[in-house]
Amino acid sequence: MGEKVILNGDRWKLTGFWKNHWRLIRSMETGIKVKGVIPTIQAEVPGAVQLDLIKAGILKDPNYGLNSNLGEWVNNREWFLDTEFVLPEDKRGEKYILCFEGLDYHGEVYLNGKLLGKFCRMFIPHEFDITGILKTEGTNFLRVVFCSTPEVDGQVGYSNQIKILKSRFNYQWDWCPRIVPVGIWDDVYIKIYNYVRIVDFFPRTSVDETYRSGKIDMHVELDADISGEYIFVYRVLLDGKEICRGEFNENLIAAKGQRITHEVFVDNIKLWWPNSFGEQPLYNVEVAIYNKENVKCDNAAKRVGFRRVEFLKNVNSSDDSLPYTLVLNGKRIFLRGVNWVPISPFYGGVRKQDYVNYIKRFKDMNCNVLRVWGGAILEKEDFYDVCDEMGIMIWQEFPQSSSGLNNTPPDNPEFLEELKKVATVFIKRRRHHASHIIWCGGNELMWENAKPVDFNHINIKMLKELVEQLDPGKYFLPSSASGPKFMADEENFGKGVHHDVHGPWNYLGEPRHYRFFNGDDSLFRSETGCAGISRLDTLDKYRGEYQLWPPDETNLLWMHRGAWWLQLKELTELFGEWSKEELPLYVEASRFVQAEALRYAVEATRRREPQSSGFIVWMGNESFPNFANTSLLEYDGTPKPAYYWVRSAYSKVHVSLRYDNVCYVSGEGFEGDVYVTYDYEEPNVYEICAQVLDVYGHIRCQSKWEKGIYGPVTFVGRLSWYIENCPQNVFFVRVILKGQEGSLIDENTYIFTVDSQNPFGPLRSLPPADVVIKEVDIHGGLWTVKNVSCVVAVGVFLYGQKPNEFMSFSSNYFILMPGEEKRITIQTRNGYTIDKNFNVSGFNVRLIG
Repeated sequence: MGEKVILNGDRWKLTGFWKNHWRLIRSMETGIKVKGVIPTIQAEVPGAVQLDLIKAGILKDPNYGLNSNLGEWVNNREWFLDTEFVLPEDKRGEKYILCFEGLDYHGEVYLNGKLLGKFCRMFIPHEFDITGILKTEGTNFLRVVFCSTPEVDGQVGYSNQIKILKSRFNYQWDWCPRIVPVGIWDDVYIKIYNYVRIVDFFPRTSVDETYRSGKIDMHVELDADISGEYIFVYRVLLDGKEICRGEFNENLIAAKGQRITHEVFVDNIKLWWPNSFGEQPLYNVEVAIYNKENVKCDNAAKRVGFRRVEFLKNVNSSDDSLPYTLVLNGKRIFLRGVNWVPISPFYGGVRKQDYVNYIKRFKDMNCNVLRVWGGAILEKEDFYDVCDEMGIMIWQEFPQSSSGLNNTPPDNPEFLEELKKVATVFIKRRRHHASHIIWCGGNELMWENAKPVDFNHINIKMLKELVEQLDPGKYFLPSSASGPKFMADEENFGKGVHHDVHGPWNYLGEPRHYRFFNGDDSLFRSETGCAGISRLDTLDKYRGEYQLWPPDETNLLWMHRGAWWLQLKELTELFGEWSKEELPLYVEASRFVQAEALRYAVEATRRREPQSSGFIVWMGNESFPNFANTSLLEYDGTPKPAYYWVRSAYSKVHVSLRYDNVCYVSGEGFEGDVYVTYDYEEPNVYEICAQVLDVYGHIRCQSKWEKGIYGPVTFVGRLSWYIENCPQNVFFVRVILKGQEGSLIDENTYIFTVDSQNPFGPLRSLPPADVVIKEVDIHGGLWTVKNVSCVVAVGVFLYGQKPNEFMSFSSNYFILMPGEEKRITIQTRNGYTIDKNFNVSGFNVRLIG
């Protein structure tokens, strides 16, 4: 807002001290040199003290081995962050306010030797009036002192006893060891204004019932130093073109916290749509204030979108259920997404390009929503800007989460007052974003009996009332999960008690996994996942001096980097006994199980539309390079195989197979039901084919249909086959969806085994399949992948050799029958790939040539 002097950058210095030692200095201007226990080094803001120490070689990178254990001393020191700056000549005004968007966690601020004040709380911005202290000519010296950080419960603790609102995942979660950042984690700047300051600007959009006209209620909160008549000038722009302009006069008194509202009507609006449902036009709304002498006092700008958001009760839901069905611009939209956690435990070091890279991963995955999880942070403004641009809707939680030993949110008056202040900041900062559609009380907040909290809890009631006051009309959920039951269970299917549920977070076994999701009756799944191991070269990169085998509780390395997701017992039951030499295949097995578990869970949930209204995978990304975790992206942004199977299941038109189990006995009958999920409003006629194939690519059974498809779900038909003569004890069912002109719309292949002691055991003994990759179009990034052997290639998976290129594949993790080839477009962050700078893996895949 208004004129700013940005103080971000690398012109900062960092010095470390034992507790209170720096206080021996009586004056900042005595000339006495302060000697720190950690000598002065270069620093960058926003960032974290730890990042500067790592860059200087003082602290080991916590990503490697057990190094994160070596950095816990940092929080027990106290730190100076110093910078010098000169106020530019063109940045002059009547008043100067030093603004910190994020300080973590408490300490003191000095300017030119004068104590400006103390700060505390990481989620609340801190401001200091520096008028009269700032040198408008000459060099200014700014010092921010950080004291040792407080203790907060990590994943395990007592929610009802929480007293401090701080990012809790940093104190250890199942996907991040204890890494507690210190420092300036968001923007630092000097705000300059004359006579009147805009404290908050909220352009709230609405859309009429015709979806052609819109209104902007421009809410301005301001502080006036001088009473008088002021001129407010506003503009509305689209794609840089001014479409609306006006002005009005207001008499202001010399006081803080004054509120002005002005209505602006906009005709022929362009609607904002989520990813894959339309475009994301964004309007710039600007307001400037002038006094009668035409001196500009202050100005502000926000970017908004026009969309009409409603939540309706699900079809066939119980009377006591909340609305979970999104209707946006009059269209019902199935919420398909992932749970978002910070890209790094050092969230201050995350930049806009990082957000672009990761959010685009989920856009390409056909996601339309991210649930910003309550145990972490309010992401930076750039995060929400990128979501606005990419059509990714935001479910934003307030900073509260479960703790295992007790999951009830705090209710003591002091905490509630603190929560109200923090929640007010959250709402005011993010409510204008087109992408933002849901506020939520927090993660897995429950009564003592493990029932999710509701609006009767004083904590949740307060938040609900605050949302109604500050962001009227925006949907608010008490918690995730919500409703009578935290998790769905088979014994209660059909009783109407599964509303928004969490879990499971693993493959439930064979045949239970399929029985469970075929019988599921939940209205919404806001957290369901399955663990998968990171790729083998990631394990090797981050293992440090430690050994990768065995991947169990006896291995300190695995306990440090994935203790909650040790899979040796599970994968032994599914595949048979493992040896050290089979680690590469063990990794493939884990990644396959994650893909199989999540694909079926998503497909089964979508086959129940519109009774079911959404599926959000736990989790999308991870903050630390775990060896095993439920994320779809590895720490470096590389997708796991499950990413691609979920991407397919999330597509607007998807053909899927419903089955009861994956392991059969010769002589049994196989039956699978074919469905198409369809997001379009206009019906269409498609050709659908279902085939049973053996490992040599021979079609053993086939059914074809020509069907009129209309949303959201169409049952196509049943494929039946008498199981006999299965080479390698494996068979495949492929379902294919084509347009009437024969164009391929969607295709998915499912794996089944026969006469096996372990459900997926035969996949370990498949003969090797030779695969060749050839470039077709050097400029368009088009390649072909061909199976040149006589046996099926299972789980052909491509990934970039340079993760920072964020290589994207139009198709991945697929099954190639003998002689089959697949055309794939490969694109990097900066354009299409030209060189073959990617790797290939798979169960039995052998790259040749």
